[in-house]
Amino acid sequence: MSAVPDGRWKLDAARSSLSFSVRHMGLARVRGSFGEFEGVLELTGGHGSARGSVRVESVETGDRLRDRMIVGGDFFDAPTHPTIEFHAESADPAGGGSGVEIPGELTIAGQTRPLQLALGASVSADALKLTGACKLRRSDFGLRFRGAMAAGDRTVGDEVSVELELLLVRAG
Repeated sequence: MSAVPDGRWKLDAARSSLSFSVRHMGLARVRGSFGEFEGVLELTGGHGSARGSVRVESVETGDRLRDRMIVGGDFFDAPTHPTIEFHAESADPAGGGSGVEIPGELTIAGQTRPLQLALGASVSADALKLTGACKLRRSDFGLRFRGAMAAGDRTVGDEVSVELELLLVRAG
């Protein structure tokens, strides 16, 4: 792999994916993705920064009723917290330049927690592909089922697996 070059890189959401999965009833996995997100990575002299935003209402799990419920006030509360935000004041090329380490903060539903991303990188003349995965605990962000969905807390796992496949292009 090539070293990650300096520059300002903008996320191409149409050629990227942000997906997740969570255990349901201890047996199955519910999988989903977000369709609307944006981000920027800036690298200069071996250091940099990153930021990203995900529109909560763009969640898709393959079940429209479930999507409406988790976007609503009983879970994500998108009217009050319409986006998931990631912000990092540091972004450093990893071992041999084949990836990037991004220690940052993730904010979901008004709760901010540290998140360390270690992403592998593939580089071409005008594009940068970053791939990786992380695990989150929904309870760390106060994400629990309320109201009519309260039983969901007993049937849906706390650990959420997140997969990132991000294509970035050089930005002016």
